[in-house]
Amino acid sequence: MLTGAPPSSPSGSVAFHPRHTNGVLLGGALVAWAFVFTGLLVARGLTQDVSLSALACYLVATVLFASGCLFAYWTYARATLRYVLDRNGLSIHWGFIRQVIPLDKIERVVPGPPGFPVQVQGLNWPGYHVGRGFVERIGETLFYSTHNSPEELLYVVTPTDAYAVSVPDGERFVAEVHKQQQAGVAVSLRQTPRRSLLAAQPFWQDGLAQLLAIVAILVCAATFGVIFARYGDLPNSLAMSFPPLEVTRVADKSELLSLPTTAFGLLLVNLILAFFVHAWERLTAYLLLVALVGLQTMFLVGAAIAVS
Repeated sequence: MLTGAPPSSPSGSVAFHPRHTNGVLLGGALVAWAFVFTGLLVARGLTQDVSLSALACYLVATVLFASGCLFAYWTYARATLRYVLDRNGLSIHWGFIRQVIPLDKIERVVPGPPGFPVQVQGLNWPGYHVGRGFVERIGETLFYSTHNSPEELLYVVTPTDAYAVSVPDGERFVAEVHKQQQAGVAVSLRQTPRRSLLAAQPFWQDGLAQLLAIVAILVCAATFGVIFARYGDLPNSLAMSFPPLEVTRVADKSELLSLPTTAFGLLLVNLILAFFVHAWERLTAYLLLVALVGLQTMFLVGAAIAVS
């Protein structure tokens, strides 16, 4: 929180940090909860025989681990949330995303009226709100705030968009906006979000690529399900003929587990490859994902044949 004058850099920028830290504390608690239960579920699965019950432990652990990673990013984004003003514009820093608002586009900064209800569609934790909402007399608004009550909000209004922020000292923030506007713009900025690192990957804006990835994941999970559902009822020795061989051989049934584990390994490698290839050649990424769906389907069919 700010005490006294907000911190300034040698370049003349001023950073305002949002009020309240309960969003960070809650996020940290959720991350810890997700990772602890992930470990417990994996440990539980390892103590069981190969069965659907053990598979359920692993699947739930996978979902919890992914959720923990997402909570960790959101918590990091909250910890790094800040509003930076300079003579060119206002930048809202949130994780790997930076909303750039040219100073000459800011028409007014409006305080939130007391008791005015605000509904935000997006990330909503106590003291942590990121998303979009409609505000009467302002319109569609993008929220990057930590408010606990509507009067803690400031609305930065431009001709095309409005942004809701929460700073400890709204009067100082408004005064700094006016001061920087009077100084004049040195560099003309474009009003747009700027993404970095993983957030900059175009994969997140491609619905078809995401759909293909989800289908591949589901087919891989089905392969595990087919093997784990029948594994306990199978004899210890089986006649193996997958992949297709001219000579059928007898092997321990534990070799069946190589089907889903190999499918899972190929799934990870190809998803990561397609994710990064997508940034420079979308069609190649599509081909990789389609091939991955076909490959996972082959493993699923092979698993069904092997346990039939």
